[in-house]
Amino acid sequence: MDITINQAEIGRRIRDIRKKKGLTQKDVWDGLFSSGKYSGIERGTSNLDDKDLEQICIRLGIDKKEILPEEPDIEKIKSNIVTALFNIQTGLFHAAKTSLEEARTDIASTPSMKLYFLFAWAQFHIHQEQYNDATTYLNQIINEKTISFFDQEIKIRAYNALAYISYKNLKVADAAEISEQTIDYLLNVNAEFKRERAITYYNAALFHCYLNNFQYARECIYQAIRYCEPESLNLYTLLSSIIEIQAGMYSRNIKKTLEDLAEAFFRTNDILNWTKVLYCQYYIYRKENSSIADFLVNVGQKIANELNSNIQALSNSTREISDFEKQNIDTLIKLSQIAYVEKDYNTCRRFVLLSYSIAQDRNLKDDLLWAQIYAMYARIAKDFLKDPAQEEMYLDRALEHLESYPDSVQRAIFLYEKARLTNQLQGYTIVGEAARIFNQHFLATYSDTRLLTSSLPIPQY
Repeated sequence: MDITINQAEIGRRIRDIRKKKGLTQKDVWDGLFSSGKYSGIERGTSNLDDKDLEQICIRLGIDKKEILPEEPDIEKIKSNIVTALFNIQTGLFHAAKTSLEEARTDIASTPSMKLYFLFAWAQFHIHQEQYNDATTYLNQIINEKTISFFDQEIKIRAYNALAYISYKNLKVADAAEISEQTIDYLLNVNAEFKRERAITYYNAALFHCYLNNFQYARECIYQAIRYCEPESLNLYTLLSSIIEIQAGMYSRNIKKTLEDLAEAFFRTNDILNWTKVLYCQYYIYRKENSSIADFLVNVGQKIANELNSNIQALSNSTREISDFEKQNIDTLIKLSQIAYVEKDYNTCRRFVLLSYSIAQDRNLKDDLLWAQIYAMYARIAKDFLKDPAQEEMYLDRALEHLESYPDSVQRAIFLYEKARLTNQLQGYTIVGEAARIFNQHFLATYSDTRLLTSSLPIPQY
C-alpha cells in the first residue's frame, strides 16, 4: 500500500463497503488479525500495509482500486524525491536540486507528498550545513496539517531534525526543549512509530546528559531502548553507559558492558563508536588508578593492525575523503593526546603516524585537523625526541594551517609554544606565565567533562 495514503479515509471506505455487503467485522478479520487491530484499521488508528489491505480486499471481494484514492502524479513525484534523497546522501547536490525542482511543478496536485517533498528540501540544506534554510522547511512541516500516518512520521522526523540543528549550532538547551515538544507530540499520536519514539527519547537523553540532568536522561534512554530496533541497541547501550558514568554510577557491570560494546563495534568495523567506548574505558581506568599504560598499548596495537591494513586500499580509492574518515582521523588525534598526557610517547607516536598516513593518502583538506596533527608531531619532538629543530618545524607547519583562524585558541597555544622555543617570551612575563599555565592545564588534564563529552554520540533524526 502507498505509505502516503490517508489511512483514516481508507478505514472509512473499508467500513462502508463491508456494511454495504452485509458483513460483520468478524467476517473480515477472523483468521487474519485480532479484532482490536481490525477495529483500529476501520477507525484509521492502526498501521495498514500492502499485505493487510490485500487480505481485506479478498475478504470483501473487491479490487484495491475501490479503496485507494488516486493522485495522478504520485509515482512521478515519489521517483523524483527518492532520486533526490539518494543524490543528497552521496553528495550530488546539483543533481538532487534538479530532481526536487522537477517535483515542485506537480506537488500542488499531489497533496499526500507535500511534507515528504518539504523534508527532502530540508535534508538538502542540512547536508550542506545551510541550517537557516533547512529550518524554514522544517517549520513549514511542523505547521502543516497532517493527513496520513506518513505525514505524522515526517512531522516527528522534522521535530528531531530541528533538535539536531540546534545541537549543531551549540544550542543544546534549545535542542532539549525541542525534544520535549516531540515527546509531547508523540503522546497524542495513536500509531506505534517505534523507530521515531526511540530516536526522540534517545535524543532527549543525549541532550540532558550534556545538561547534566542525569536522572531524567536515564529515564529517557530506558524509554529509547524499549522502542529501539536491534541494530541500534549497541549505540543506545553506549549512551546509557555514558549516562551512568557521568552520574557516578559506574560499576563492574558497566565495565563488562563497555568491553562487550568495544568488541561489537570493532567487529563491525565501526571504528568511530569503538573509540567512543575507549574514552569511557580510559575515564574509568583513570578513576581507579589502573594501568593506563597497558590499556593504551593494547588499544594502540589493535587500531594499528586494523587501520594499517586499510591504508593501501584507501590510497587506491579515487573518491573524495568522507566525513566518516575525517571523524576517524580526529579520533586518532584525540587518542594520541590521551597517550601524550599519560607520557606513553611510543603509543602517542603510533596514533599520530596513523592519522598522518590516512590524512595524506586520502588527500585531507581540513586545516584544523592538519594543525592538530603537526602540533602532536611538535610535542613528540619536544618530549620524546628532544629535538628543538623538529619541534619548531612542526609548529610552523601547524601555524600555516591556522592562518585562516587568526583568533583561535589553538593558534594562541602554538604561538606561545614557538615563542617559548625561540626565547621570545622575555619582557612579557605576565602574558607568558598566563599562557604557560593555560597551556599546561589544556594539555596535562583531559578533564572529566571533556573526556566524556568526546564519547557522546551525535543525535539522530
